[in-house]
Amino acid sequence: MQTKLSAEGLQKRLLDIWYDARTLEEEQGVNILYLAFGLLKWFEDDKSDVERFAPLVLLPVRIERSSAADRFHLASRAEPPSTNLSLQAKMDGEFGIKIEDFGDEDDVDIAAYISGVAETVSGKSRWEVKPDAMVLGFFSFSKFLMYRDLDPENWPTDGGLDYHPLIRGLLQDGFESPEPIRPRTTARSIL
Repeated sequence: MQTKLSAEGLQKRLLDIWYDARTLEEEQGVNILYLAFGLLKWFEDDKSDVERFAPLVLLPVRIERSSAADRFHLASRAEPPSTNLSLQAKMDGEFGIKIEDFGDEDDVDIAAYISGVAETVSGKSRWEVKPDAMVLGFFSFSKFLMYRDLDPENWPTDGGLDYHPLIRGLLQDGFESPEPIRPRTTARSIL
């Protein structure tokens, strides 16, 4: 891997990433540290000069070292790589571009997938896929997953979530006031 950091600067940055990744996993219970393969360079519209970059393939990883004196090394988490769900939804929703998922998760060909994405976006001027780009970073999809869960199109077809009594109470009808645990007493004035 190439980086603009010195050897000492890289080890310090890796220590920060290691500490943040460990803390986030302990507090949230999920890993959000990924090694991203391939980047899509895209623009909001034809008049925009702001280049935007989005990862195409995300591999869950961890940073390890055997002692404080050793250098860090990157290790796979033995979980399969995944596509960028947020990017797929954005491209489909805003540009009408369908970026496909992996065909078979057990036999992922990352180079072929990135090449397929490059072909898919080839009709957009100034858009470009950088197949050799790699980024180590934190990628969280919790907000996207919550957004997708709130979309009525993804709700069950047997009446939907809005027919559930708790959801109706929260969003429409409200809840009845419960009986007080202890009867109210009136305050007596002291003379």
